[in-house]
Amino acid sequence: MKKSFLILCPLLLCTPILTSCNQTTQETLLIKGNNRVGINEYIDLSAYLNDELTDNVIWSSSDPSIASVSSIGMVKGLKVGTVIISCVLSNNKNVSNTFEVSVHESYSLSNVMGKFIKDKVAYKTSVNNTIKINNQNIDIKFEEKYYTDSYLFISSSIDYESSFGYGEENDTTIVYHYDYNNDITNAEFLRTEVYNYRSLTYDLQDLSINDFANYNLNDNNEYEILENNTKTTFISFINQNFNTTNDKTSVYQSLSNGLTSLKIKVQDENNFSAIYDFSSSIVTMNFSLINEENTLLNNYLSKNSIGKPTVESDILKIKDLSRNHNYIRDLGRYVDIVDGKKIEINMGTCYYTENYIYYDFTDEYIEYYNAHPELQINNSNKTLFDFGYINISSKTTKSDGVYYFEYKSIDGEMKLMVSNDKYREENNFTNYTKYYEFIENLTWIMDYTDDKLFTYEKTNTNTFDESYNEYVSNSLDCADITYYLFQDYITAFDATPLGLFLAYKNANEEKDCVVYVGAYLYVKGAGVFDYQNYSYSGFNSSNVKLIDDYLLNLKWEGES
Repeated sequence: MKKSFLILCPLLLCTPILTSCNQTTQETLLIKGNNRVGINEYIDLSAYLNDELTDNVIWSSSDPSIASVSSIGMVKGLKVGTVIISCVLSNNKNVSNTFEVSVHESYSLSNVMGKFIKDKVAYKTSVNNTIKINNQNIDIKFEEKYYTDSYLFISSSIDYESSFGYGEENDTTIVYHYDYNNDITNAEFLRTEVYNYRSLTYDLQDLSINDFANYNLNDNNEYEILENNTKTTFISFINQNFNTTNDKTSVYQSLSNGLTSLKIKVQDENNFSAIYDFSSSIVTMNFSLINEENTLLNNYLSKNSIGKPTVESDILKIKDLSRNHNYIRDLGRYVDIVDGKKIEINMGTCYYTENYIYYDFTDEYIEYYNAHPELQINNSNKTLFDFGYINISSKTTKSDGVYYFEYKSIDGEMKLMVSNDKYREENNFTNYTKYYEFIENLTWIMDYTDDKLFTYEKTNTNTFDESYNEYVSNSLDCADITYYLFQDYITAFDATPLGLFLAYKNANEEKDCVVYVGAYLYVKGAGVFDYQNYSYSGFNSSNVKLIDDYLLNLKWEGES
C-alpha cells in the first residue's frame, strides 16, 4: 500500500500545473470599426487583445489597389471593391484576425451632388409635409422626376398645379402634357429651337459645384447651408409649381423669411436630403438618382402623333385687316403703387394710317409723366407731348421723306410742329414703307410671320370671353417678335419667350373687329402663360383730322 501511494502523488501534483499553463496561452484578437469607406476617404480600425485596446499589431490589406491600411490601422479607399484587412500580434504570429471592408464612391457632398448636376442624369425629388405660411396651412406634397429626355411633376395637393410634364419627340419637338390618373391628356406641341425641357424646370444645374466646399459639416454629418443664393435655389424647388391661385411671390417671401436653417444630409452615394427648418415646421426634401425612363410619355408618343397646328381662317383675316396699315392701338394703362395706393392711368391711343403714326396721349398721363423724371426716356427730362411721324411725298413745301412732329402748347395755344429735318435719314427711314416697320406695328408683325402661319394653333387661356378666338405660335420667328415686343417684361421676370399670342374678336364691320397681341412665355416658378399688352381695333377707319388737315394744306408739286 505504501508503494501505491508514492506512485499516485506525482500525478496529483502535476494536474494543477497543466491547467494553469492552458489559461495563459489562450489569446483572442478582435478588430472593430466601420466596415465601409469612400474613395479617397479614411476610416480608423482598432485592434483589441482580450477586449483590451492594443497597438502591438501588424496591419495588412488583401488588395492594396482597392484599399490600403497604415501601420496604425487607418484604411484609405482607393477604388470600388471589397478587401480583407488583417492584423496579427507583433510578438505572436499565431494570434490574428480579419475584417472585411467594402469601398464605395465618396459620400462627400461635392461628389454626390455633382452627379445630379450632370447633363445626362435622371433623378427625382419628393417632399410630403404641411407648413404654415401666412397663417395658412399649405400642403407641400409632390414628386418631380428629371429624365434625360423628359420631365414629370406629380402632386395630389390642391396647393400645387395639376400634374404635368415635358418631353421630347424625335428630338425635333417639345411636348407639353398633363398627367391625369396616370394617363396623358392634352399633349401640346412646343418648339425645340428656343429651349429644351430642362430650361423649363428649376433643377440642380443652377448650383455651382465650387460652393460645396464652403458648407459646414456638423456632428450629425449634415452640411449646413449658409449661402443665400443656395438657399434660394432649394426654396425654389418647393415654390416653383404652386397653384396659380396662390400668390407665388408672397409664398416665396414667406418661405424665405421663415427659413431658420437649411441642411443637406448625404444618405449614400446616390441620395441626399435637403432639410428645411422653418419657424413653423421642418420639411425634408429627398433627392435620389434613378435608373428609369418616362414610360408613361414614351408609351403615349409611340401610339399617338402630336399634331402640328394648322392655319386658322382667323389668322388670315387678321393679316388681311392689317394689310392697309390702318388701325388704332390702345396704349394701355399705366399702373403704379404710390403711398400704398394703386394708381391706374389710361395712357391714350396710337393712330396708324398709310401716311402717319400719331401718339395721342391722355392729358392725365402727360401730366403724370412730366411730373415723374424716373419715367422719362433715359432720364433725359424730356417733356412728353402728343407726337408722331408723318410721311410727305410729292410736295413743294418739304422734300420727300418721313418727319417727326409734336402737337404741344406754345404760348397757350396748341400747335402742330413738324421738324425741318427728315427723320433718321441715316437709318434709311427716308420712306414710309421702311419707316413703318416698327415692332409695335401689327402690319409688320403679320408680314414678318407670313411664311410661319402654319405654326399657329388654337388655344384657350380663359383670358377672354367666348367671343374671342385665341391662338399661339411657337415658331422661332414669333419667339423673336415676342422678345422684342416684351423685352422689358421678359427681362424683369427672367422669362423665356416661347412664341406669339393672338386673340381675335370677329365682327360684321371691320372697324369693330379687335385683335390682341401678347407674349407666350415661360417664367420660372410660374409655368407657361400668356401676357397681353397690345390691343388693335378701328381697322380701315383710323384717321386724325389734325394731321389730315396739315397734309391737305401742303402744296402739291406744280401748284401755285
